[in-house]
Amino acid sequence: MQRMTATINDVVPGTVAASKITYHYYANMEEKGLMTGNTDQAHMDTLSNTVHIIANEVYKGNHTGKDYALLLHRKLGSSNMDILTKGLPIYFTETWQKKGYRYWAGQLIASDNFLTVSQLLDNDFLQWESALVRDCMAGLFTEFLLDTWGREKYLAAYADLDLTPKELELLELQWQDYLLTVANNHSPEKRPVKALPYVKGFNFAHEGYNIYNGYGSGKATESLRKQKGMGSNAVAIVPYSGINDIHTPTAFRFSDHAGGENDESVVHAASVARTMDMYTVLKPQIFVGGSWPGGIDMQTDADWELFFDHYYRWIKHYAFLAEIYDIDALCIGVEFTKATLLHPDAWRKMIQKTRGLYSGQITYAANWGEEFENIAFWDDLDFIGLNSYYPLSKKDNPTNAEMAAKFDTIKTKIKTVYDRFKKPIVFTEIGFRSIDAPWKNPHAEADESINQEMQQRCYEIIFQGIENEPWCQGILWWKYPSYLEYRGVDNNAFTPNNKLADETVRKWFSK
Repeated sequence: MQRMTATINDVVPGTVAASKITYHYYANMEEKGLMTGNTDQAHMDTLSNTVHIIANEVYKGNHTGKDYALLLHRKLGSSNMDILTKGLPIYFTETWQKKGYRYWAGQLIASDNFLTVSQLLDNDFLQWESALVRDCMAGLFTEFLLDTWGREKYLAAYADLDLTPKELELLELQWQDYLLTVANNHSPEKRPVKALPYVKGFNFAHEGYNIYNGYGSGKATESLRKQKGMGSNAVAIVPYSGINDIHTPTAFRFSDHAGGENDESVVHAASVARTMDMYTVLKPQIFVGGSWPGGIDMQTDADWELFFDHYYRWIKHYAFLAEIYDIDALCIGVEFTKATLLHPDAWRKMIQKTRGLYSGQITYAANWGEEFENIAFWDDLDFIGLNSYYPLSKKDNPTNAEMAAKFDTIKTKIKTVYDRFKKPIVFTEIGFRSIDAPWKNPHAEADESINQEMQQRCYEIIFQGIENEPWCQGILWWKYPSYLEYRGVDNNAFTPNNKLADETVRKWFSK
């Protein structure tokens, strides 16, 4: 504490009003969340002068700077500019996100993912920006202002920063020069990129939306252990955002609810899976009210441009998160049928910018049929993702031979894509509900029937059909829940959990 106070006093002279901080440490996200209602890695309470921190292997060596923020709050209060309030504590935090804000800022700048001064000084803009990108740039911006203005001018402007247009223009030019210097001095570390295995796993669904049964819970760990015990070597983690109007570009919210798929829960699930030597795929998805991502259809070129700007600001966050926490692969989008087929160049641009930020493997999960068969940018990706809900039969009770023959015709379509692009193909989604005749329309809403045997038949047909296919690099079934009691024993949901299909998966995954 004395060292921290002395460090701050070098920049912000004067005594700290309340220098004693009480720390509360928690073994994991679930414990912290259930005790405080907050699942962030760390948070501060200005009333009690306390800092609450998750202290475990996941966050070893990562200092969030909340104690610095608490001390600075006592000394300076808040700035009218959010970027200054957030940036000054991070400026003092040498191991922000383990490697420090300056290292990560170099990564952002080199990949053309930095923020301008106008953006940094726009509180409304920052509300919709990635917290990781924002905070990283906030630390660097604070460093820049202290270097450019000096301590006295910075502190004089801190509480109520107000720049004239000319001052803003000059500061922008100086900032651009500063960014160039940081980028030129940046030496990115090459992290090992895990080779894509023959994928055997599930889309891991955050169900229940509570702290005790979501991604960050002990129940989620139990679910991952069961999947591993069935022979899984991979898992797709699926955080969501959403929009309600398919014709109007709107910003995408980041999940920060304590019981939701927030960053800490995603990182926890990925870290647990990594301890089990599972290949991790981060697969963020968009929920579209009354429609689906393939229905998104902007009405003008300007609206499409704004849509892609909003979307990239959202997916960029997950690319950055995946890079910081060594997640093996990133799925850059899921089932945007019109957006991909109408605007392939926009996707190529996003993929290129993402590669500068994220060093793992990148894929896209295309909807079965027209989108999968016609995407133009598969060659820009490391492997091809197929969300396969092709029907296996129109009959109420076809024979297995009839469904296998139908799957053969589907495989012909899949192989055509493979032959064109020579990229491995992974079923990023495939699944069947446990209902009567799930093969007729696999993606459709379920009826009231419950039929485990028919679900199991579909699993068997798919496993038999992809065995020894050279184009197939594996399968991520849709889906397995974050807690094993999900929907009880008798349910007709997609999950094979506690159903006959569980044993079919175990048999094939264990081969």
